[in-house]
Amino acid sequence: MKLWAKILIGVQSLCIVFMLLYAFILASEATKQATIAEQQAQIAVAAQQEAEMQRKLAEENAEEAIRQNALAAEAAGQARKALEDCQSKNK
Repeated sequence: MKLWAKILIGVQSLCIVFMLLYAFILASEATKQATIAEQQAQIAVAAQQEAEMQRKLAEENAEEAIRQNALAAEAAGQARKALEDCQSKNK
């Protein structure tokens, strides 16, 4: 085999090695990006679940506030009636 053919095969082999190295680097970067995306998806799911829990808690608190408001209105009515009774007895 002639010298130029051996040099050409060597150059082609080096090109193949560099292409494989470049492909490995790209695959490694893609794997890292996929891992980051998966972690972000997990964070998003956790945030969504937390938001749902907070929404349910807010609904429960609103219901409790409505109940407490009704009790306060009832207590105010009873106090008003007691005051009126007291005033009518004093007259």
